[in-house]
Amino acid sequence: MSFLETLSKVKAVLQARWSLRKCNKVGSLSQVMGRTMINNKGSMILGDRVRLRGVQVPVELATGSGASLTIGDNCSINNGTSICALESIKIGNFVGIGPYCLIADTDFHVVGDYTMTQKAETRPVVIEDKVWIASRCIILKGVTIGEGAVVTAGAVVSQDVAPYTVVGGVPARVIRTEQKERQADNTGNKITSRNESPARTGNLASVDNPISIGNETISLNNNLNNTLEPRVKEIISNIFSTPLENVTLDSSPETIESWESMGHLMLMMELEQEFKTQISPEDSEKLKNVRSIVTLLEKRCP
Repeated sequence: MSFLETLSKVKAVLQARWSLRKCNKVGSLSQVMGRTMINNKGSMILGDRVRLRGVQVPVELATGSGASLTIGDNCSINNGTSICALESIKIGNFVGIGPYCLIADTDFHVVGDYTMTQKAETRPVVIEDKVWIASRCIILKGVTIGEGAVVTAGAVVSQDVAPYTVVGGVPARVIRTEQKERQADNTGNKITSRNESPARTGNLASVDNPISIGNETISLNNNLNNTLEPRVKEIISNIFSTPLENVTLDSSPETIESWESMGHLMLMMELEQEFKTQISPEDSEKLKNVRSIVTLLEKRCP
């Protein structure tokens, strides 16, 4: 890690100590980039290595009197997201939340109560480990999102989501189900996922020219992991201030003007943190577009 990288992370850790001082407990090495709005009248606990990125728009965390908000280890919350608990919101470990999301355990008011004197119903929200919530999603009261589930961009979730399920739409409905299988290799046990959707059966198409990353040779298959791809695109959109709809698998420094050397370094740092992997300088030079990045992560992060 270069001096500038280290300095950037140290700054974010120190900023977290100040910005999150109103929380009841903040774990080690948590980071804040940009601004936060903390309104804590109950209990607010953040785990280790939580990252709040409020560069464009602040991240808002709020609890009412007697309410609790718990965020697990290694979670990432992006610009403009608001999380408000009037009873209980519990977020597990390794959860990613995209920009401009709303998570609340209440509707805040009662329909038809124009005097605003009635107390709105509250029901706990639970988001289990390894969930990915894409940008501009709304998670309503009483919802439990199971481990490994994915909520696609713009969804409104009003009912429970089963583990390893991809949901989307308004209201959110099941798009696809992932079945987790444990397979052994010569390095020990690891988890891989098998997609149960009929559209994913058959052989994967591949590009004729594979790339070499370290000791690995990877074919750039056209049927890329549907969970990794939107996450990578969203990170690139945030770092380079590019509209998400303009980021494609073929996007590269040639098509995104702000994707220059320093921006590429920031992208590699963000990918390492988000996907818990290491990208060497040699590997970084070979990642020339979104497709090659997603393919590498698909190989390393099953």
